[in-house]
Amino acid sequence: MRIAICGAGISGLTLAGILSRQLARTLPSARIEVFERAPADRDQGYGLDLDEHGQVALVRAGVSREDYWRLSRPYSDSAAIYFGSDADPGFVMFRPTLLQQWFPSAFGARPESNRASLRQVLLKAMAPHSNVQVHFDQGVFGIKHAKNGTSAALLDREGTELGTFDLVIDGMGVHSTIRQHRVLDKAGGKHSNGIVMLHGVIDDPETTWKPDLMARFQRHGSMMGVARGFNILAQRFGPGNGDNRTSFFYLVAREDGEGGVFRDVGVEPTQSRASGIMSDDRLQKVKDWILSDMNGVFAPFWEEVVTSVDRITIREQMVHGETELLSEREYPLICIGDSLWNCGLGGGGILAMQDSLELANLILDPESRLFDPETGTMDLANPALKKIEDGMLERKAEFNQRSSGARARMLERTPGKAGTKMEWIDVIPGDSYSALAMRFVASWTLPLVSRVFVSWYNQELQQGVAGSDRSSPLFPVVTQALEEEETLRSKF
Repeated sequence: MRIAICGAGISGLTLAGILSRQLARTLPSARIEVFERAPADRDQGYGLDLDEHGQVALVRAGVSREDYWRLSRPYSDSAAIYFGSDADPGFVMFRPTLLQQWFPSAFGARPESNRASLRQVLLKAMAPHSNVQVHFDQGVFGIKHAKNGTSAALLDREGTELGTFDLVIDGMGVHSTIRQHRVLDKAGGKHSNGIVMLHGVIDDPETTWKPDLMARFQRHGSMMGVARGFNILAQRFGPGNGDNRTSFFYLVAREDGEGGVFRDVGVEPTQSRASGIMSDDRLQKVKDWILSDMNGVFAPFWEEVVTSVDRITIREQMVHGETELLSEREYPLICIGDSLWNCGLGGGGILAMQDSLELANLILDPESRLFDPETGTMDLANPALKKIEDGMLERKAEFNQRSSGARARMLERTPGKAGTKMEWIDVIPGDSYSALAMRFVASWTLPLVSRVFVSWYNQELQQGVAGSDRSSPLFPVVTQALEEEETLRSKF
């Protein structure tokens, strides 16, 4: 049996890690190849607050709890939200110690983990296994039927075959080159959603920020400012111990896309990922434009956040259209994560890890009969496989339905309202009776809940226990996975 995984992001490598470890014991003849079009040293992005599914997947891939905490920042699973020009947070999202102890299934530790470090740890965990290979600088650009009629051949940019495989797993994300062979995108494929992201990195706030700003940020893993039509964010992704890197995001809705922002900033549009990372004289122009665009909408401390950015990129957010599975499966191909249906900020990586875990469980389950035990050929009509795909797609549909409309409403600059303080009820959509009722209830309940949580967080902060660290309760399913791994180690 030969399995290809297209894309060496966190979910693709996690899936490869799980399969390589388990198949080495149960099916030594199986081979796994991972293809990644980017070089091995390409930055993998910022932080990722893995839920219980993602953390279990890492355990199954051979990532120890010690390694997990070495690449995760303690106390980073809290976020302060500032409304408009308020200097104090209007709401704090965190995991109260009492609730962690009483309800670990819902409030287990979820620190921000560094993606680049995660990739290195996953590659290290796979290194001892000879049944898996990772090919960097080798993209997949096409797929066709293999000569045997049942397998699939993958193609590089020139159309040269990269190999034939009994199963191809597409984890290439929103820019996938083969998803059209498994799904129908009703919008015709990836396109801009009208939101432009100006995102960058602050290398070390601890050394560049003034003490009062540092004291404000040190209490949280993330700080977000929201106003009608405006959104700004600073979020930790360095795991600590001298690595204090912090990501920066400023989002704007633009009908003229990133080209309009480049024009307003006064710099030429970039032609590549590398040239798009601006740390030269263009950086100051971008920061000046952000400050001008904000124009006093947020509290003054946000200006210091903007001026401290060390490098920045301007790019429009690409999304897929409404997606459904093709009725007939032409190839032994499965899409996971953002390749199936892009979820963008706040959900793509987390849902992709859940996809990887569920798919690995199906592949490794002998009762699923996904592969012919003699030939290794995949059963394209296997009902269990269709059930998994339906579940993955349903999760993404629900996420996109919740998030896309709310984000668009947050960034809409309605004349007369743009820049004014946003209220909780602003994100409740629709004019139905149920929506109006929700708005009425929200108008008096949510402010009360907000005050309670801010006070609760400040109380825990004074006691020095706000947020999660190595001693915090785990999700029970993660504890179970760790115990199962320990049992396996004792046997092999």
